[in-house]
Amino acid sequence: MAPGVTKASLTDDMQRDLTRAFPGVVFNFSQVISDNVEEAMSGVKGENTVKVVGPDLRWTKTRLARSSPP
Repeated sequence: MAPGVTKASLTDDMQRDLTRAFPGVVFNFSQVISDNVEEAMSGVKGENTVKVVGPDLRWTKTRLARSSPP
């Protein structure tokens, strides 16, 4: 990391830039050990994951289909 850059300032900058580029997407920045714990708790394994959550199953399935590779 560059001198004077803290983890907090780096993640704040990344959050701001990514939120502008991808409105409505929630980003999470974590370290390897917390990733492992989250993967174990959620049952989702992988570096890149998409969780689609919603009150309506039809809506949720539609959104999930849009995020899946062909």
